[in-house]
Amino acid sequence: MITVICGEDSVASRNYLNEVLKLHVEKHGSTVKTITAAECIDLSLQDTQPMSLFEIPIYLLENASKKITRKGSGDLYKSLLTISKSSEITVFIWEANMGKREIKTADLGVVKDFKLSSSVFTLLDQCYPSNLKKFLAEFYSLVTPTTELFMQIMLTRHIRSLLAIRLGEVPTRMQSWQVGKLKAQAFKWDTKNLLDFYEKLLSIEVRLKTGKAVYTVGESLSLLSCYYL
Repeated sequence: MITVICGEDSVASRNYLNEVLKLHVEKHGSTVKTITAAECIDLSLQDTQPMSLFEIPIYLLENASKKITRKGSGDLYKSLLTISKSSEITVFIWEANMGKREIKTADLGVVKDFKLSSSVFTLLDQCYPSNLKKFLAEFYSLVTPTTELFMQIMLTRHIRSLLAIRLGEVPTRMQSWQVGKLKAQAFKWDTKNLLDFYEKLLSIEVRLKTGKAVYTVGESLSLLSCYYL
């Protein structure tokens, strides 16, 4: 049995996953084991699931779609297909920052898709010079210690799209109305400032990963917006 938990709102999807796993542990006496793609393939080759009177194993596989080259093919997909037909093996797949339409394992089990709230899109739409007051009002209504990194990721992606359009490149897989909306926002920016803003957003993640961050992600985003918007 397979359950896929995904969505562009990775914070919500991860929180849901944690709650589901916690429920299995507390209510059903399960143990949770995070597995790699190779271990998942080995698991599918077992005729039966090893059982214990005290432990009911459930398995967690993260970002499986990134390990599958093409939907319906490859050892990992075939292994998951086998597992999906088993009533003895339970696997949860968590896909970070991916909507259901992008998931290559969506046909193998139950899919729980966490979409972005309209408020996040509003925040992205408000990100342009001379609009600081509205941007910060939306930002402070959304930012929390658990959402600030997600907001940084979404802003970085959005600004990357604006920068691509400003440089004459249209992001792939976008409808014409989306491109038109991004163009209108992109040309509210000076190209150099837009590039600088994008680089500063990337540097937030770098400082966080290297342990050199002086401010929280939320504080860094607030300071950046005050300088560029």
